[in-house]
Amino acid sequence: MNPVSQDIAAVLAAEGYGTLASASDWGIYRQTMPDKPKRCIVVRETPSPPPVTPLNRAVTNTNPWETAVFQVEVRGVTDAEVWTKIRLIGGYLNGKKQWLVTDPIAPVVKYSAVLRLSDYFPLDTGAHDCFSRSVNFTAYRQEQLPT
Repeated sequence: MNPVSQDIAAVLAAEGYGTLASASDWGIYRQTMPDKPKRCIVVRETPSPPPVTPLNRAVTNTNPWETAVFQVEVRGVTDAEVWTKIRLIGGYLNGKKQWLVTDPIAPVVKYSAVLRLSDYFPLDTGAHDCFSRSVNFTAYRQEQLPT
């Protein structure tokens, strides 16, 4: 199963919120915020509880459900553009449910739901002379067994 940051970054890129690992404005990155571009989005994993294995797994023949917690951070030149972008992303992801992630080399993963866990927090951007906000989510997902 892919890291949740990889799946969510791909979904955000497919929906037009940015471009994966692009050096142009609104590049979408995983785990680490780059120095450039000033306008970018980062999706990172955060500590999550262990997967839940159904008690009747032998009967249902299903894999454990994983509760994957992740954070989306948006950095930009003005607070207004950051606020707008992160609320658009938050509105899109919060409540998103029932979709499959397919990858040529990884198993198919079913996402049951994504829920927002936090408010939109302003962050200190240090020496970047930018504005930044983050929001946390949880995703309920399960690797699908071959049919």
